[in-house]
Amino acid sequence: DAEMIRAFEKASDFMRSIPKRQYDFRLDETYCNLKNGYVSFLFYRKEYAETIRYAEELLKRIKVHGGNFENSLMSILYQSLMYSHFFLGDLRSALRYHHLHLKRHDKNDVSRLLFGLVILFEMGDMDALHYKCRSLLYYLQKKKKHEPEALLARAFNNLLVKKAGKKEMQSDFKKLYSEMNVYKK
Repeated sequence: DAEMIRAFEKASDFMRSIPKRQYDFRLDETYCNLKNGYVSFLFYRKEYAETIRYAEELLKRIKVHGGNFENSLMSILYQSLMYSHFFLGDLRSALRYHHLHLKRHDKNDVSRLLFGLVILFEMGDMDALHYKCRSLLYYLQKKKKHEPEALLARAFNNLLVKKAGKKEMQSDFKKLYSEMNVYKK
């Protein structure tokens, strides 16, 4: 861990020391990729506030130097921001980065869509959650190969339809947990 931090600090010092006339896009792209790796490193260490700080600095840098960066760099960056905001309880920001993350990926990636349901559930936005659940269930019915994901989407939808209280929700989630054990590998 300490070695990673020193390497990043050394690269940052190097980037600050380069005269503007010698600066080019390829060098900046390399540095942005390194900084994105550092953001992922901070996220892995569960340093969510630091993850957000460095990721937002990186987003500003990318905007200043043009948005021609690889989808993978932006996707990892948005994913780190999405989860960090979620774990810190800033659900609106988590949802915003969730949408940006989806734009960079297959909009029908079921695990990403399910995480969107979790965010909406935690926010208490039951109208949007109901709409997204029904949309996801319709998509999953056409695919027929995502049974565990369909089970989760149906569970969310059932909770919405029943308008369950907290104790009933806990009971339903315990039942869902036992049903999901079938899919453990």
